[in-house]
Amino acid sequence: MIRNVSLTSVLLAAVLATGCASTATEQQDAANQRVDEAVTKAEEAQAKVSAVEQRANEAYRLAEEALAAAKAAQQSADAANERAARMLQQSSRK
Repeated sequence: MIRNVSLTSVLLAAVLATGCASTATEQQDAANQRVDEAVTKAEEAQAKVSAVEQRANEAYRLAEEALAAAKAAQQSADAANERAARMLQQSSRK
């Protein structure tokens, strides 16, 4: 009888250990899947950030070009104003 109880205890322990190992494996798989999903989302977010950064850099470059063009236009306008002022002075002397 003791031998039967011992054998039953050993078998029960083996079944419990197998069940626990299976549950632990399932939990580990679920955790790994969540980690993989988080990594994928982080990579997607990084790609979006890179795209936004590229667009921002392009917008900044275009703004610098526009500023340079505006400065050149201002210089040209200043020079035209100076010529017009000289012409007015010359015409008022006559």
